Amino acid sequence: MKPCLVNTSQGFSILYKEKYLYSKYNPSKAIIQKINELNILPGTIFLCFSPVLSYGLKELLQKIPENCLVIACEFDKELYSFAKDLDEIKKLNDEFENFVLPDLNEVYNLPIIINSRKYLFNSKKEICFDGKYKRIVSIDFSAGVQFNQSLYSELEKACVNSIKTFWTNRITLTKFGRKYSRNLFKNLINHAGTNPIENYFKSVNKPIIVLGAGESFAESIKYLKNPDDYFIICADTAFQPLLKNQIVPDAVFIEEAQNVILKAFIGTQNQKTHFFAGLSSIPQLKDFVSKDKISYFASIYSDSEFLENLQTKEFFPYANKPFGSVGLTSVFYAIKFRQDENVPIYLFGLDFSYSCGKTHTNGTLAHNELLLNSNRLKSSFNFASCFSSYSVKLNLLSGKQVFSSPVLLNYAQMFEGLFEEIPNLFLGTKNTFPFKLEVKNPQKEEFVKSSVKKEIKKINKEEIKKYFEEEIQALENLKSLLIGERDLNDEERMEKIETLAKKREYLFLHFADGERFKSDLSFLKRMRIEIDFFLKDFLRLCKKMN
Repeated sequence: MKPCLVNTSQGFSILYKEKYLYSKYNPSKAIIQKINELNILPGTIFLCFSPVLSYGLKELLQKIPENCLVIACEFDKELYSFAKDLDEIKKLNDEFENFVLPDLNEVYNLPIIINSRKYLFNSKKEICFDGKYKRIVSIDFSAGVQFNQSLYSELEKACVNSIKTFWTNRITLTKFGRKYSRNLFKNLINHAGTNPIENYFKSVNKPIIVLGAGESFAESIKYLKNPDDYFIICADTAFQPLLKNQIVPDAVFIEEAQNVILKAFIGTQNQKTHFFAGLSSIPQLKDFVSKDKISYFASIYSDSEFLENLQTKEFFPYANKPFGSVGLTSVFYAIKFRQDENVPIYLFGLDFSYSCGKTHTNGTLAHNELLLNSNRLKSSFNFASCFSSYSVKLNLLSGKQVFSSPVLLNYAQMFEGLFEEIPNLFLGTKNTFPFKLEVKNPQKEEFVKSSVKKEIKKINKEEIKKYFEEEIQALENLKSLLIGERDLNDEERMEKIETLAKKREYLFLHFADGERFKSDLSFLKRMRIEIDFFLKDFLRLCKKMN
């Protein structure tokens, strides 16, 4: 059945699937009244659900300020075609820059799109999302919403989470963005001469055990009495607890950018373990691990042009989206490392939860710090983590009641989205987060001894050096422009400044307002200071490569 226009005494309604989508008496009254009552804040994205006859859309577009966006969302194919063919929708699309009617695929991808810098909709409008929007407001424009109620609800929830994730990441970048960038550039120098991580892909053909530092880590020890039966991968904080149980892992993953993680490696030198480090992690790794035992990967911590440019370079390591949790990163690469889907992977210590008073397994850095700092007045238990205002109660698969936090629950949700459909991926214990994975004890299987494949990629040291020399030249040019070139007028100078700066977001992504380049004087002055900061780093790094 196709949508049918029905003439009423005060305008048109629509009949579809034996249901009137608007009132039979005054079709536009309810939605226009709803629009008039709206209290609109700047930086809002309006999701207009099923606006078939476009009633209320023009009133909304005339009411909103410039930095808002109106997105007409329709999941029903028949209603979408009907709405798209209306002259009113076409007029609105031509008249208002901040209005779009995405096609069905774009509607499904909206949560991803609104975390992009720019996006070209099917309406041929290039919308800049980066940092402009702070909230989502959804409005039901017709009863057509009822045909896909769950889809609209999920879309709104996903878009809200996407906006929340963007600003959470912005807070993280404000605090750590400069350190991430500095570490990345320093580790690029270290990257030359290491064994590329791609050489380990599809190289493991015996069961893999992945270990986080949660409490269920302890249950893995009984299966590791013969560690050679498995390929053992652990997160950085689980390294020392393994060594204390006389178990040397095959691989350890590191993503921490702050020096505090160095304590987790005290006394771990001269092991057979191979270190897989994020390019933005601690650059001091080379000081206690030989280069042949290091491989780098890149977590793309910012949607930036300078990182996009680096990913096109032959010398840049394998890149993955940021997971936020080294445990998730370890699982991601365990899947990459196994020879094929028949190789099983068992998980321990990836609990994303904790017992009352205890957040990590025994022997971890966090647990040792509590023990070292405890006295008669200070407990060795961390009760603040479970009795704070943000703590959440949940039950493990075993039924045991534990606590979690919004951050850990977000990691668990990401885990579910990434890994729950992966074949031969098992939980090693029931005392862990209630994922929908099968629980299975690790089992020795008859595989040929695992070995790393011959090198398939080498890193060109000269190309890395050339990159830094080009960046030094660009920064010196930018510095000269900011000081003021007499040969250029203000408009030409600003155009050149913007061109150079937009490709080097590491200069400003850690500013509180650094989600995108700005041309105001305060922003330019702060960026000018950062140029000297990074120039010194680049000159020092180039000198090391000579």
